[in-house]
Amino acid sequence: MIMKKILILVLLTVCCGTQDAEAQRRKIKKANKETIEWKYDIEPEEIGRQNSKVIRVWSYSKDVNVAKMQATKNAVHGIIFKGVAGDTDKRISQILPLVKSLAVQNEFQSFFDDFFSDGGDYRAYVSTTSINDSVVKIDKRMYKVGVVVNVQYDALRKMLEQKGIIKKLGGGF
Repeated sequence: MIMKKILILVLLTVCCGTQDAEAQRRKIKKANKETIEWKYDIEPEEIGRQNSKVIRVWSYSKDVNVAKMQATKNAVHGIIFKGVAGDTDKRISQILPLVKSLAVQNEFQSFFDDFFSDGGDYRAYVSTTSINDSVVKIDKRMYKVGVVVNVQYDALRKMLEQKGIIKKLGGGF
């Protein structure tokens, strides 16, 4: 009788653990689907240390946690492809996108797919700097979540130069 109860408890524990893992996989899959659309806004936050840029990324999602998870990926994507407008009040100059051409983006699409995949190399160039995330409810189903991140701008630019995706600084002279 005791063995039967122990067996039932073990089976219930395994089933609950499997459901938790499955829920996490669904959340990551949902986050990746939303990230493919690259729905985010970026703005300068403060003057970063030498070689880095501190920005606030506003990610949009139906789930606040999903938006937070994707913030670092969106920040690196924004630095590479969108750039960041300057802010005269904070005395922060504009950050031009590293990749200025859609043709270059298309030419190296497989590299960028791998780079921005789950556990991709983009993580080496970014870290979150603020615990105080901003959450704004847009409508019944959508949230806008702001996360402050630090992007290792010079290291990211250097890696893209080494891969031949962008030209080296001073290479045009």
